[in-house]
Amino acid sequence: MRRIELGQSTDLSAVVALGFFDCIHAGHRTILAETRALAAEADAEPALFTFSDDPFRVLGKPTKLIYGFEERLRVLEGTGIRNVLYAKFDRALMEEPPDEFLDRLFRTVAVRGFVCGTDYTYGAGSGGNVDTLKEACLKRNVSIRVVPDVTTSNGVKISSSRIRTLISEGNLREANRLLTVPFRLRGTVAHGRGVGKKYRTPTANFDCPTDTVLPRAGVYATVTTVDGARYRSVTNVGAKPTFGDDTESVETFLIDFDGDLYTKTLQIEFLFRLRDIRKFESKEALYRQIEIDKEWRA
Repeated sequence: MRRIELGQSTDLSAVVALGFFDCIHAGHRTILAETRALAAEADAEPALFTFSDDPFRVLGKPTKLIYGFEERLRVLEGTGIRNVLYAKFDRALMEEPPDEFLDRLFRTVAVRGFVCGTDYTYGAGSGGNVDTLKEACLKRNVSIRVVPDVTTSNGVKISSSRIRTLISEGNLREANRLLTVPFRLRGTVAHGRGVGKKYRTPTANFDCPTDTVLPRAGVYATVTTVDGARYRSVTNVGAKPTFGDDTESVETFLIDFDGDLYTKTLQIEFLFRLRDIRKFESKEALYRQIEIDKEWRA
């Protein structure tokens, strides 16, 4: 994946997908498909523009990202997009007039076309929109395709905000349907309580990320990838009241894994919610329940 900071001069000829893309949901994938198609027609490379940090934090909003910048790039690897243009979302960018923002894009790459959704805005105060973008493209003899909203079967627009709500509610089945691939978290394993070994259940613990959305507290059917291998797993998101631990964390129990997980980087794909977290009368009772949880089937 080629990373190009906005304002960096390159020799790349590109068709650029415009948006935030804090996840790559079904609507985004339609935009990317149009980007690849237009790039092929224009004998150019498909590219995507996004932000490298958290715009919600800069704006003082409590909204959480679905994926941070690095995870977005990993998700993009299977989409055919090989070039990512990015900018840091800061006060200067917020105050940049729409035409100056476009000028920077044109100085960064040789733009052969743009692809965006119907509600795309850019520049200070969201002063630029699809209509002004069309005017700018007409002046520069640049192609533009505006992709209609992609909706669910009952006519609801597929959006990052809707997916964010579904994840936070614990409705991973519906969130994954809109994402087209399972929602995932990534983290490095830290030392836990060591009880997993006693109960013959390899356990991986890592702190909950603070800048991205988390599933509602509960126990989930998951698939965990470690060292390139995938394992069925059960994942607890939230506190561990049976152990008197109110700290929010992610704890994953890997099924059919034998080895040391400490310091390993895990990718956990969330499939569906199994149950609420509750305090058991004993650790043994908890692990009897986990044995039941481990029998989940997709």
